[in-house]
Amino acid sequence: MNMLTKEPTMKSTRVCPYCEGLTSQDLIFKEEAYKVRGETFEVSHSFYVCSTCGGEIDNLEAPDPLDEAYKLYRDKKGFVQPQKLIDFRNKYELTQKELSHMLGFGAVTLSRYENGALQSDAHNVALEMAMQPSSLLMLVKKNKGIFSTEKFEALLEQLDRECESIYCSSSNEIYRQLDHSGISEFSGYSKLQVNKIIELIVFMCSLSGALKTKLNKLMFYSDFIGFKKQTRSITGLHYVHLPYGPVPNNFDFVYAQLLKENIISKDEVCYPNGYVGENFISNREPDLSVFNEDELEVINFVREKFKDFTSTDITEYSHKEKAYLETSNKEAISYNYSKYIEAQ
Repeated sequence: MNMLTKEPTMKSTRVCPYCEGLTSQDLIFKEEAYKVRGETFEVSHSFYVCSTCGGEIDNLEAPDPLDEAYKLYRDKKGFVQPQKLIDFRNKYELTQKELSHMLGFGAVTLSRYENGALQSDAHNVALEMAMQPSSLLMLVKKNKGIFSTEKFEALLEQLDRECESIYCSSSNEIYRQLDHSGISEFSGYSKLQVNKIIELIVFMCSLSGALKTKLNKLMFYSDFIGFKKQTRSITGLHYVHLPYGPVPNNFDFVYAQLLKENIISKDEVCYPNGYVGENFISNREPDLSVFNEDELEVINFVREKFKDFTSTDITEYSHKEKAYLETSNKEAISYNYSKYIEAQ
């Protein structure tokens, strides 16, 4: 362990446990190297040195250097810090028992994390997910039985309000950019549902991500099969005929907005032919509570049916649809073509 001794910064008269009496002592600072899960962090450590016997005495008022090393590790890895976890739990007036039950690990474990123990990678992911209002809303609904009726309803009201506020900035921009000219055969007789657009994208990208070309088709099939099932589209999006198949109109802006707000992230995938694809990955769990039962059945079906399709596979598949064959480049696609959809 490397140490760099600094000059004393303060003298004081204190009890020396070795001399068993009051002595003059110097406060000494040293930089110490601590290893945390294979990574080294330099942490300042202080102690007193008795001027009479030379004994080193712990500075009980200073932070524990190992706790400081854990803090630096959490900062580097983006882990949830103990105080942030405590503040989160207090914000929603959740007990350790309630939160740990929803997360699936013991209250003792959660208490240790709040008191400075270093969480595992898996538990940190669970904590980060739970701290998203939409994810916490789902956990609260799923674990209704652990709350009193009054507390459950208060949590729902608070989280619904927060989720609506979060959607507000995204929704306003997306709504402004997308076609919302009216309810018609081109919107699937549904008004534009921006919250469902966002959550459908998050859902489709939540496993191993989705290349943009494939994601556009997953949106198309979700809406058109949804329309066939319940005579209205899920999202209210307008679709157009483009060379790579049917796609939501003006949708690059939506992806850009979600990237900007860190709802999704993007990796570039390079292919041997020189083509560079964009793979979108969800940064949080989808809030499936925005969908009704029929819609959930549809989007699960679509994701499962096309899970092993490449972008080329699903593009070629969509080119066989009447919705594509009977429209021309850049032409709007009517949801009336949904009755001919092959993916069933």
